[in-house]
Amino acid sequence: AIATVCAVSVSTLACIAYIHYDQQEERKRLREGVLRDIELLARKEAQFGITSKDGLEREADDNGVGSGVVDAERQWDMVLFGALCLLPTLLVLPSLNARGATRHLVGTVAAVSVLAYAATVYLVRVVTLATLRRGMFGYDINKKGTPAGSVRVPEAAGLAPGCVYLASLTVLQCAHLLLGGQVAAHWAVEHNSALATIGFAVFLGFVDDVLDLPWRAKMIVPACASLPLLLSYAGSTTILVPRPLRRLLGEAVTGGADLLDLGAVYYAYMFLLVIFCANSINIHAGINGLEAGQSAVIAAAVVLLNVSTLASTGTDTGVDVGSGGSETGVGPGKLAMSREELVTRAEALRKVLGGGSSIVQAAFRDVEVMAARDTRHVEVMAAQLEAGGTMHEAHLFSLCLAAPFLACTLGLMAHNWYPSKVFVGDTFTYFAGMTLGVAGILGHFSETLVIFFLPQIANFLYSSPQLFKFVHCPRHRLPTLDTATGLLHPSMATETRYNMNLVNLFLRILGPQTERRLCVALLTLQAACCAAGFALRHMLTGVWK
Repeated sequence: AIATVCAVSVSTLACIAYIHYDQQEERKRLREGVLRDIELLARKEAQFGITSKDGLEREADDNGVGSGVVDAERQWDMVLFGALCLLPTLLVLPSLNARGATRHLVGTVAAVSVLAYAATVYLVRVVTLATLRRGMFGYDINKKGTPAGSVRVPEAAGLAPGCVYLASLTVLQCAHLLLGGQVAAHWAVEHNSALATIGFAVFLGFVDDVLDLPWRAKMIVPACASLPLLLSYAGSTTILVPRPLRRLLGEAVTGGADLLDLGAVYYAYMFLLVIFCANSINIHAGINGLEAGQSAVIAAAVVLLNVSTLASTGTDTGVDVGSGGSETGVGPGKLAMSREELVTRAEALRKVLGGGSSIVQAAFRDVEVMAARDTRHVEVMAAQLEAGGTMHEAHLFSLCLAAPFLACTLGLMAHNWYPSKVFVGDTFTYFAGMTLGVAGILGHFSETLVIFFLPQIANFLYSSPQLFKFVHCPRHRLPTLDTATGLLHPSMATETRYNMNLVNLFLRILGPQTERRLCVALLTLQAACCAAGFALRHMLTGVWK
């Protein structure tokens, strides 16, 4: 692992050195292109009747090119958005009374995440230069008909956070193995499967950006990327059966600890969940900041879930046994007595009352019940201790996945927020969906992850008629811009039917909106669903499982 880190570090430094060497000349070439864009904006200014007082600053306000005012507004939006994402976790963090290795690992995760954010902010600019040089740029369709719609926007910027994330995950793998001891050694296979799966997703996403694969192929790409996770998965396929189903399945099926081994069905579940997560981010997209924004909100919820679970489980798992009097048939007063004391009591009663007395017979039945209870208690306590320790380690591992991803996504949003200077591309959408899916599966909270993905589920179900060609589906289902007002309107799939996705549905419900306000509304829905996930976990604890 240390050799891998050294190799990755040396390779990264070599690439950065080469890029710096080539960057100055590249800036000169790009400056000529920017000057041509400015001339084009000036011609568009005259065409659309923009006054000279507004000038290029109005155009920069549309697309984020060449305006310090717009950059400052974008920076302020990102400060506010980042604070809202991190504030819940910062409020819970003081209750995390971690000690020893857990405390050091959490601190390492925080430090690596900060470095990942800074590296992503810088590397996005580097990738932008490279993609423009190779002709990988597009035009913002949501600004079509305005001067900003004619400005080249670099594509595939998701390559930058993907590379930074993979390097961060490698460092955290080494830290986990070095600090976690023998317990962390059992997670080495999960670390490797996560690295392979997410790295494969970044690669296939970039291939999609370069080759522009059709939708049928887009559905297959995440399936290929999920294979390393499935083939190298060495975790348990056993689940805790929900309480309402335990009596239905019976003791013979669930066992003494209420567990059920799904076997191959669990692998099929992981396969389908990963495919959905990767594609759902890609489908729920189309306006500046939406892809990265929804990913950041979900990642922030995952980090909060990890930290809160670590705070509740602690470093030592304890089990509250409870009285259990009604289940064993032994009264509360007798539960305070040990098995030996109950035997002594029963023998004393037999000497005084004789063996035929009902009181003596009841006393010996208490001894038998206590013996059965002790055996059951040991089995259940062992299962609960094992489950509690596994939960603690699983969320600690998930934190190693989710925290640097959140940092990388926030670094990308510094460039992708409205008005966007870059397009994240399918490289980021596949990378983001795959990372969140892997974190949920290996962190053993896939049920909660499904609740976090409720907007993506709703968007997929609402879009299904178009995705499966029951209704005409154009290549782009983006809203249309009214150049006179600068507001977005829902677009039409046919003469009588609107395009079926949440972006257009929100415009139909809320009315025409600016692109920024529409994105904020969609991200508010995402945050509300994540909050609902925490509320449901709290209300159903002890009821559902």
